[in-house]
Amino acid sequence: EEVDEIAQGRVWAGETALELGLIDNLGNMEDAIERAAELAELEDYKTFYPASPSEWTNQLFSQLFSKIKYFIDSKAEEKTLIEWSFELVDDLESFNDPKGIYLKCLDCLLY
Repeated sequence: EEVDEIAQGRVWAGETALELGLIDNLGNMEDAIERAAELAELEDYKTFYPASPSEWTNQLFSQLFSKIKYFIDSKAEEKTLIEWSFELVDDLESFNDPKGIYLKCLDCLLY
């Protein structure tokens, strides 16, 4: 209630938020992670930073083109390139999570 009375849903610059007592400390991401681990009483922990969307997109298309090259080079008989392409487009259209969070086995695209 005290924070709501001051903050009222607004965004405050770090130094102002500190002066108003809305935050305890200023720091960077590593400082926040260390403090969270300390509060959770974790001595051994790991952090994971997912790839940025542009890195993920580059990886997806890199995998896609390598699979197409493999398909053409091996002349795979199970599926035609067109059938495989339609399945891939269906998969891509299913990527509709508003937060852009997905798990997809890129090595399985050909199967």
